[in-house]
Amino acid sequence: MPIETTINGTKTVPWGSPPVGLSNPLTGEVNLNSAVNWYTPNVSFAMLDGAQTIENMLLGEAQSLGIASMTSAQFMDIILLHELARVAGRVGNPDKAAVESRLFRDCIQ
Repeated sequence: MPIETTINGTKTVPWGSPPVGLSNPLTGEVNLNSAVNWYTPNVSFAMLDGAQTIENMLLGEAQSLGIASMTSAQFMDIILLHELARVAGRVGNPDKAAVESRLFRDCIQ
């Protein structure tokens, strides 16, 4: 899974790369990226700025939600809820930090 360091030092999946999760609003299908270690996402192999590394997906997701930490189960839950929110479209755009934080707080935490 490719990851790049942005100009402000945060890490992101480059545009056009397979995301962690992907939904199809027409079929309702949700696909999870097989490059993510779903059993222990804190140990996921990635290519960071072109070099192989181990990425802590839990930490990255927790930081984007503004929380200290999260479990593997919470990580999978938020990814699935994020993609289902795209399909159902009833809670707002899950790509907006406030919407995803509300999903986490109301449904998982």
